[in-house]
Amino acid sequence: VHSQDIAVPLGRELAVPPAAAAFAATSVWESGYPFWPRKRLAGFAFAATDAPWSAGSGSEVRGPAEAILLLLTGRNVAVGRLTGAGVPALAARLGASASASRGEPA
Repeated sequence: VHSQDIAVPLGRELAVPPAAAAFAATSVWESGYPFWPRKRLAGFAFAATDAPWSAGSGSEVRGPAEAILLLLTGRNVAVGRLTGAGVPALAARLGASASASRGEPA
């Protein structure tokens, strides 16, 4: 996650193995502190598109495991890489613009 904190603002691609991102996402989802994703992101069902990983319930949000991991750890920059019926509500809750997160004009 910390490597992505540097790579994403610089517009660099930094490959994260999907299995490793899914493992980390499970750890973050189950641990709670300090990110509290189950509470903060209640009402959404997350599913990785590149690894066998899912969590939560509610409106569907799909994307690469790495993008979901970033979201679970409070990095809203990942919203633009997610799809599904729940993305507009998720972006609204987080105060993040899905198009702006992709680098598009708001």
